[in-house]
Amino acid sequence: MGKNERMPIEQQGPAIRAAWDWLLRLRQPDVGEQEITAWMAWYEASDTHKDAYDYMQALYSQLDQAAEGPVGLPAALWLGDREPARAPSHALPLRRRRWRVAAAAATIAACAIGLALQSLPTGRGSAAVAKAAPGGTEVRETFLADGSHVTLAAATSISVELTDKQRTIVMQQGAAYFTVAHSPERPFIVKTGGLDVRAVGTAFNVRRAGHRTVVTVVEGVVDVQPTGTVAGVRARAGTEVAWTDGGSSPVVTGVDPAQALSWRSGSLDYTSEPLESVIADINRYSRKRVLIRDAGVGDILIWGTVRTDGVEKWVEALPSLFPVDLSRDAEGNLVLSARRAGGNT
Repeated sequence: MGKNERMPIEQQGPAIRAAWDWLLRLRQPDVGEQEITAWMAWYEASDTHKDAYDYMQALYSQLDQAAEGPVGLPAALWLGDREPARAPSHALPLRRRRWRVAAAAATIAACAIGLALQSLPTGRGSAAVAKAAPGGTEVRETFLADGSHVTLAAATSISVELTDKQRTIVMQQGAAYFTVAHSPERPFIVKTGGLDVRAVGTAFNVRRAGHRTVVTVVEGVVDVQPTGTVAGVRARAGTEVAWTDGGSSPVVTGVDPAQALSWRSGSLDYTSEPLESVIADINRYSRKRVLIRDAGVGDILIWGTVRTDGVEKWVEALPSLFPVDLSRDAEGNLVLSARRAGGNT
């Protein structure tokens, strides 16, 4: 790839994620000489690695300065000549969250933002529907007759069917956290976005936004199987599976589960998330719809946090970070479009 050529979005993802992982590891106070040497070898291995790491290092500085602002990546990176990078200073250790503590804190915080509680009378052979209202920050806690527990995000609905052989949950859009009662003879299957997420006794989060589904495993193991002939994957605690409709295969990566569960305490955390998916997600909390007019805008990758009670403010900040324009349509909806020549910079 020559100088000043764009890197296709489908090629930059692995390098960006690896760069982020290296950045976090190198900022740990106990980082050793071997890790620094390994990082330098990775960095010098390709221009793509250099470009990705340099970009993420700049992005990390933005995150330090505005932890809750909209920070993201453009749909493509510009490649060019680089000076060799020095090993980053780790004098300021990253305050990494301990996900088990954070998950517990999120549960407590959920009570502060409004918690609806219900029990579904879904015994063997019965079916029911649970739904959390759109807008606002309320989450809904649901108990199933088999002892499983479900937490629903705003504008999320599920249908439940329990039989002697299987427990089936169907979810169209939204987010839900499942703590599954152990019952090996009755698999627990969540169906969403062309995926079957199968568990026996475990805890996991499922988020379906637009054409993208992300499954995060907090405890135990789940099997994720797309419909059709695409091979499925097995995910363990501390990993997530991302699937885009029509994709070639699900992608499994390591993750901090607390990030996936942050919606329970009023925050939506994103790491390398396409803006199209982010908008589909935040629209469940917004009184006014956020629309994307130009397809390319949806490819922008987002790193950052959106407060569920501050969606409009977050969207209004996007033009200051990306080449997009923001307007309102006749109904007052927020409309994002690609910035035209001569627009704001």
